[in-house]
Amino acid sequence: MANLLSRKTRPLPFPRLDPAQFERFESRLRRVVEASQTPERLRALERRLSSFEEELEELDSDPSLATANDLLDQFDRARLAAVAPFPEAEDPSAMGGELICYYPGRSLSTGEAELASRGFFDLIDRPPLAYWVEAIARPSGSTRDAFEVAILIWVPGPELDRAEAGLQACRNGSLESLREASKNLYDQVRPTLDAVDVSR
Repeated sequence: MANLLSRKTRPLPFPRLDPAQFERFESRLRRVVEASQTPERLRALERRLSSFEEELEELDSDPSLATANDLLDQFDRARLAAVAPFPEAEDPSAMGGELICYYPGRSLSTGEAELASRGFFDLIDRPPLAYWVEAIARPSGSTRDAFEVAILIWVPGPELDRAEAGLQACRNGSLESLREASKNLYDQVRPTLDAVDVSR
């Protein structure tokens, strides 16, 4: 529960990605979509990512941008290794999709999102690790040097209904649509999301 914020005032929106972070976001998003093209690829990736529980606990207990980025770099390497043995998907059709924000450490572990999403989110509101794309941060407002960290999560089109049900049921603030968290950032990354969905 390290990342709890007062809900009395609306937090600042997340800033737009700088050029280097935007390039990394685009690259990661393409790899996430590629790894999700077939059930075999996705299962192979999920097996590899299941070994990161210790790192995930560290992120939950003390969310920081450095810790999140290090974990996502490790996810990238696992993604490449998981996808390598499999051929390209035969039908690289558009999957559609959206981006949501997951706030590590904020969950109260009450399970509403898990139940409402029929297992898309887990007991602590964590989205599937295969869909984690980028870490972002914004000033928390409590002190000058304090920042709130979120993970951008890609939700494939076929999972949107389940994810939306989980978002609606989650009342502790650990999940939020990117459009609500930061319209500016959403407007920046939406064209990339649209392009990657149709270019696979």
